[in-house]
Amino acid sequence: MSILDRLSSIRGERDNAADIALAEDIARTKNKAAIKELVEHIGDKNRRLQSDCIKTLYEVGERLPELIAPYTDEFAGLLTSKNQRLVWGAMCALDGCASVKPERVHAHLKSILKATDGESVIARDHAVSILTKLIQNKYGRECFPILLDLVRTCPVNQFPSYAEKAAEVAEAENRVALIKTITKRLPDVEDQKAKKVRIEKVLKRLQ
Repeated sequence: MSILDRLSSIRGERDNAADIALAEDIARTKNKAAIKELVEHIGDKNRRLQSDCIKTLYEVGERLPELIAPYTDEFAGLLTSKNQRLVWGAMCALDGCASVKPERVHAHLKSILKATDGESVIARDHAVSILTKLIQNKYGRECFPILLDLVRTCPVNQFPSYAEKAAEVAEAENRVALIKTITKRLPDVEDQKAKKVRIEKVLKRLQ
């Protein structure tokens, strides 16, 4: 029986429950053969099958990232796809890979950042998460200014979250720049109480 037979679209199901259940089983059994088969089909002509494969893979990555990390290059190759579902699915997978193979993910940083140019909030959120992991793994000098720029330019809905993540990885030499960037954007949340409170907490933590 092919592992593909357990995917949602093959089973004729509309949701992703089967994909998530499969990911949980793969992570529990550390089924490397299943991972390999799923990766081999992320470029399939059937878009539903593509979506199921990448969904299952990044769900595995959230549970046991070392299982999908050997395929970092394959995930990065999806970032130029015209199928946005594959693009942000690949970003989710790369986010998982960054936890265990930061050097391999760093090799694709240019493509990862380019993927944030679109309208996908999910892609941008995972780019921020990837950057924080790279900063924690010797790439701070290169990656913190990039993260700082995302804090400066992101939509207001993401501003508190990105500011919080940046504060978590800001070394002493970066704190002044982060405080200035956040302070300049305070007017953006002036009339949004919940966001303003979060931002004020970040600033208090940094000072």
